[in-house]
Amino acid sequence: MLYVLRHCQTDWNKTDTIQGKADIPLNDTGRLQAKLAREKLIGIDFKKVYSSPASRALETVEIACRVPDAVDARLSERNFGSMEGKNKHEVNFPKIWNVDFKAPEDVESLEDIKKRVYSFLDEIKDECLKFNILVCAHGGTNMVIASYFLKEPESGSLYDYLIKNGQIAVYDYTKNYSGQNKPDII
Repeated sequence: MLYVLRHCQTDWNKTDTIQGKADIPLNDTGRLQAKLAREKLIGIDFKKVYSSPASRALETVEIACRVPDAVDARLSERNFGSMEGKNKHEVNFPKIWNVDFKAPEDVESLEDIKKRVYSFLDEIKDECLKFNILVCAHGGTNMVIASYFLKEPESGSLYDYLIKNGQIAVYDYTKNYSGQNKPDII
């Protein structure tokens, strides 16, 4: 099974500021959320734990589970270029997750983030078929992970798959997710 934990709250999450590659640390609420995530994960034996290299993901997974076995840049948040540091409402943030959205030159395309995240998911598939694996990543990365299992949402926007800070989505590589529009959340 694959467990996907979204990093917990930062000050920029609190103010709906686009983080992307900016390395923003957890705030006190985020640390509390990570402790609550730890409670949900008690009793699950993880063979391997992966994390994005961002400090907010690393701190989340260290509090919620343990120091990751591997840090993988393919789990990094989407590069939002000049949109980083702006309020999500300023740039109509959900729109940039539409499959037909033409990203500005300095923003990582949806196809590019899908390529890197899907390659990671393909690589860990055999591990997930045998063991429980935990991944700690970002809202955008986790939406792409959801699209790998659930396919494109009817709306055409991966934003439909957004989970909250500190939530954990669970995926089974052997399950047919046809018709399911949300991941299983614990």
